[in-house]
Amino acid sequence: MSDDLHTQDFLKGALQEILKLMNSSLNKLKKAKQQQQSLFLSLAGMEKEVKMVLDTLGLMSSLSYSEVLEQLKAKALTRANLTEEDVLQQIELRTQARRNSEFAESDQIREDLKAKGIALIGFGQ
Repeated sequence: MSDDLHTQDFLKGALQEILKLMNSSLNKLKKAKQQQQSLFLSLAGMEKEVKMVLDTLGLMSSLSYSEVLEQLKAKALTRANLTEEDVLQQIELRTQARRNSEFAESDQIREDLKAKGIALIGFGQ
């Protein structure tokens, strides 16, 4: 290459600016990552403190969410004097009634379950 192409000026000017921009961007990403890590550590520390306070007050359960939900479901079924199969059967009867446009019967099944403390939640209640 000859000097007529101004190769040295091109490499010094345009590429140097691109490399500065790339380095600047990488530095910003590093700082953002460090800030995220700091935030996560902060949140983890707060979670630990909250759990400690709840445990001290006797409000921290050792059960998982699914275990707690199972216990609540069992209590609701016992209180309603129903089994899970009974509820599922009533839901199926209600679904059939809705398909057959027997809306009064469908509403009655929903109200009967509601009176026993079982609420049907979802699309097309």
